[in-house]
Amino acid sequence: MHEADLIAASSLARFGAFELDTERRELRRAGMLIALPGQPFDLLVMLLRRPNELVPRKEIEDKLWPEDRYGDLDGRVNFAIREIRKALDDNAEKPRYIATLRNRGYKLIVPVQWSETGKFEAIAQGANEPPVGDAPANSRSHNRTQNRTAAQIGWSRRLIVVGLALTVAVVVGLVIVSRARNGTGSPLITSATPVGPVPEQRIVIVGRGLGSYVAYANQDTPYIAIRDKTAGWAAGRIIPQNWDEVTLSVASWSDSEIVVAGFSGAYGTRGWKLSVGDEIEIAVWNPQTQAGPGTYHLHVTAESPP
Repeated sequence: MHEADLIAASSLARFGAFELDTERRELRRAGMLIALPGQPFDLLVMLLRRPNELVPRKEIEDKLWPEDRYGDLDGRVNFAIREIRKALDDNAEKPRYIATLRNRGYKLIVPVQWSETGKFEAIAQGANEPPVGDAPANSRSHNRTQNRTAAQIGWSRRLIVVGLALTVAVVVGLVIVSRARNGTGSPLITSATPVGPVPEQRIVIVGRGLGSYVAYANQDTPYIAIRDKTAGWAAGRIIPQNWDEVTLSVASWSDSEIVVAGFSGAYGTRGWKLSVGDEIEIAVWNPQTQAGPGTYHLHVTAESPP
């Protein structure tokens, strides 16, 4: 089977320290499941099926949101890439997995192995590496000398480790205190106006450390979510339950106040609708520091807010 046919037919991939299963929609590292929902997962699969090849942003938008041409697709792509990099512990400035080609798209920059059976080729041992096993006899006396030396310096190293641990604890404490004083920790929501069972309404969220955001008409931003905890869906930030199909119209955003003009997108379909008495959670992330979320809870009221 040619390589292109194998890639197209296979559902299991290995790249770097990760394995991905397209059928189970699972990403794992050393057997541990890594959370990667919805469109971010689909975008990672696109990149894996075309390693070392540019995947244009327009193609990503057409593939992931074929019927939606009115939302903030640039923001959605950016958010999906951020979620992938977070799952892979990758760095946009010094990428190990995904490279950004500015204003063009993205490229996976590591080798990928695809398999239909889950069996992958073993990494060959380097030619210059010694074979695994017992050390040769003429090196054992040298090893005993090393062991004695290690025992002699063991206590010194332990003391150094303890000292470093204490220093790190002090530094972390100072950073936490500094963040609290300078307002760079998680946003704090102090109040929110009532939320009613209607799509268009004015919801004012008040607090501090909310950051600032340049809002556009009917923009679905990844920095805020309004979650219906009772019905199990959310608007705004991408989640597995609805993959950002219910969006929020953000009218204004400042460090102390966010004004939401209501729900849009797929609101009212598939059970994604507010009902009187539902428990609501408002979650906000700071756009500048990425800190958060700050949360606030209330219940849907019988009245229809203006």
